[in-house]
Amino acid sequence: MNFRYLSALCLLWATALSLLGCGGGGASANGGPVQPPVVAAGVYSGIVSQRNFVGVLTSDGFLYGLLEATIDDLYSGRVTVIGTTGSEAMPLNFFRNTSATLVSVNSSITPLTDGTVSVRMSQPDLNPDLNFATHKPVLQAASLTNVAHPWSGKLSYGLGSNLSFPININSAGDITATSGFGNSTACQLIGGSKIAPTSSTANVFNLTLVIANITSCTLFTDQTLTGVAFVLANPEAGVTQRLVWIATTANGIGISFKADR
Repeated sequence: MNFRYLSALCLLWATALSLLGCGGGGASANGGPVQPPVVAAGVYSGIVSQRNFVGVLTSDGFLYGLLEATIDDLYSGRVTVIGTTGSEAMPLNFFRNTSATLVSVNSSITPLTDGTVSVRMSQPDLNPDLNFATHKPVLQAASLTNVAHPWSGKLSYGLGSNLSFPININSAGDITATSGFGNSTACQLIGGSKIAPTSSTANVFNLTLVIANITSCTLFTDQTLTGVAFVLANPEAGVTQRLVWIATTANGIGISFKADR
């Protein structure tokens, strides 16, 4: 093999290696490696088994989810998925509608390249998993001026629901209700119930609900629930605002509320 042939062969190999490095599918537009998508905090919604799901992944690693029914199913729990490429078999509390019982289910959350996530949640009693894609709804800013109004909507509390439950939120974020809920409407929201725009999750409020110490208030007597609230902007024709909240106790029993204006 003469020197000229060896030089040409070396040049061909160098060119091939350079092309592989630049065009082999592992580089971004700026020449760096392509980064996989990661799970971001925020509000996500989707449809599963012809039911609407809406949930919040908070920036401090908590999931609150609502699967709509006559009485809503609620999901809640700590998740180790924010800022990662997804996680498998994360346990969640599942507060079941109608029976108001708590069971533990497993969940996985996978980020997609469009900034949304896909969700899978196991179900008890050998029921098939819930497996669905999501989208990011349009939200109003977490400003008290957007929620400081009277509201009337569906309050769901495991054992039942009230489709026209009235509340009022004042300019300081205090929540009051003149009606009770639960057995014989014995459960009462009292002082300390509040919505606050202090969440580090964009466009999401922190929520505290304080229930009076009334023995006949099944499940919730003398409990303080914490959670999240947000306002959907123009979610459907004729609706300018939709206030949604999800609040749970430490063990996972909870209350949801949805009202339109």
